[in-house]
Amino acid sequence: MKNPIPCPECEEGTLRTSVEDYEVVTSDGNRIVVPQVELSRCDHCGVTLVPAASSRLISEFQAQATEQLTRKELHDFFVRSNLTQKDFAEAFGLGEKTFHRWLKGTQVVSRSMGYYLRAMDRFPEVFEWVHNRGWREVAKLKKTHPSAKPVFEALSRHMQIQEVTFIRYNPARRLTEGAIHCRG
Repeated sequence: MKNPIPCPECEEGTLRTSVEDYEVVTSDGNRIVVPQVELSRCDHCGVTLVPAASSRLISEFQAQATEQLTRKELHDFFVRSNLTQKDFAEAFGLGEKTFHRWLKGTQVVSRSMGYYLRAMDRFPEVFEWVHNRGWREVAKLKKTHPSAKPVFEALSRHMQIQEVTFIRYNPARRLTEGAIHCRG
């Protein structure tokens, strides 16, 4: 039998290990129940401690339930890109340290960025276009070839695109406009 671990909170009780369902409340107020999580609880004051392995399990379960990009999904996409961490981060306009923290799991990828990264992974030609900063050529192509075919055939097959007004200071809108409407 293991030596009892004294409670770091009250210093009078002993931590006891239990396996039970653990409830997490997300930032938008939704409740998620993570089944069968190992916890340590003081038999005197009732404080509950979550071991590191259980914390990772809870984070991964929460990410899946809220459709956040998981570390595994991010890592797999990164490996398929055949880029260095620095080049991958730069392709998306991220700091290298931010990307490293995402891979390590010390920082969570926002849900919206996760959607964006999934789209880049699903459409490799779009990822290449972003990585090579293809929008720099969009304005030139649009002026010289107003009836040009879409840049990304895969996207044009899946979406019915209406003409989008080109907005000068909105990079995401430029990206979409260039991706869908202009091919040299």
